[in-house]
Amino acid sequence: MSARTPLFSKRFGKRRSRVRGFTLVELLVATVAGLVVAMAVVGLSKIANDTFHEELRSSTAELALRGASDRLRLDLARASYMGTPNGLIDPLIVGAIGAPDRLGPGVYGAGLGQLAGISFRNEGSYADDNKVRTLSDVNNIRPDSIRLGGNFTSGDEYIVQSVRDGGACGGSDITLSLDSPASLRLVGLPDGTMKSAGDALVTLRETFQPVPNASFLVRLVDDSGKMQFGVTCAADPVTYGGGGGPVLHLATPLKTGANVGGIGGVSGLGVGRYTVNPVQIVEWRLARVPSAILDPYDTRYSDGKFDLLRTWVDASGVALVASAQLVAEYASDLQFSFVADTRPVGTPIPTKDDLKILAFSDLGGANTVATLNKYGTATADPNAPGPQRIRSIRFLLATRAALPDREQPLDPVVIAGNDPLAGHYMLRYCVRAAGCAAGDAGYARVRSVTGEVTLLNQSRLF
Repeated sequence: MSARTPLFSKRFGKRRSRVRGFTLVELLVATVAGLVVAMAVVGLSKIANDTFHEELRSSTAELALRGASDRLRLDLARASYMGTPNGLIDPLIVGAIGAPDRLGPGVYGAGLGQLAGISFRNEGSYADDNKVRTLSDVNNIRPDSIRLGGNFTSGDEYIVQSVRDGGACGGSDITLSLDSPASLRLVGLPDGTMKSAGDALVTLRETFQPVPNASFLVRLVDDSGKMQFGVTCAADPVTYGGGGGPVLHLATPLKTGANVGGIGGVSGLGVGRYTVNPVQIVEWRLARVPSAILDPYDTRYSDGKFDLLRTWVDASGVALVASAQLVAEYASDLQFSFVADTRPVGTPIPTKDDLKILAFSDLGGANTVATLNKYGTATADPNAPGPQRIRSIRFLLATRAALPDREQPLDPVVIAGNDPLAGHYMLRYCVRAAGCAAGDAGYARVRSVTGEVTLLNQSRLF
């Protein structure tokens, strides 16, 4: 055994001597090759990641744009719904045209006196917000704003049970009939039982007072087809309980038959004779809304972030800023034009030649609200291009990507024709107040949408 041992050891010792590792040169070459591959993978990953986030920002802007466009369309379609196209000259409002009991600013106050389906402010968003004005000047645009009057909280007219003067806050009290299915939808449950008084009051106040402690409008229509408007009490617009129907409390008295020469008006019990419905005014505009949560982390771009807002307006004509609903972030432009009926009053149904696309410059001058709505003028001319003559609204809405990711500007798309919105189709938006230069990554991509909404509630007049 001992004689074989050296031979065994020698044999396997030689075998082990032939097994060796990598040389230092080989390891260095392999390491360098691996680093090259790793750097290529990291570079590709960074490009893919940047592209992903750029496209995500662009897709988010487009998604916000579509949602905001649909929301705006819904409100535009309700312009004058259960309201009036023009409170100054509407022949269905009780009283003769030009009489002091018509909706004049000196009688009912600025808000009710300017009630109309459409109150357009040319460059309104541009004028009202310094931040919007600064960036709009850089990008050569001037966004508009618009107010719409109508019923935005309900689709019902409520049958009146009785009207009483000298109500809880100095005007008329209107009691709603519980025999009306519309009223039961406010205070009842689907199974036919009644809500508790507290739950019913929540629904009633959401319908007639969308913002707490603010006055809004109601419209009352009598059995002659005439209508009149009242202002709700701000502190307590509606009460319910005690066995009767809901009671609306107005700060203004309603006109009686004696006030209007027997043509329309209210008196005493009103079951089957009167209906009432809420009326509101909403404002659409662009504004800068500072927010520690919503603003970009990079403070260089915070002041360039504007939002599309929908705001309730009270009966005095004041926009209730605290009620503003943020419809779309990173909005950049809002423009309107109108298709108006230009035929003289009393002529037959208009032809296509009578319906014309009008920009603000076609409406008569620089007096923004007065020109379109004919408020504050000595005479209310029904032939003028006021809100009662508008048959459809054309709009352009634009949103941008959250952060700039482009170094070059692009010229706006210009479409030939007489559309006043042509030339506003932006492709890039500079987010820096000092301006952007080529090669400076200060341009955000823009997505725009245009639309036209026919105003069905305008067609009954003029």
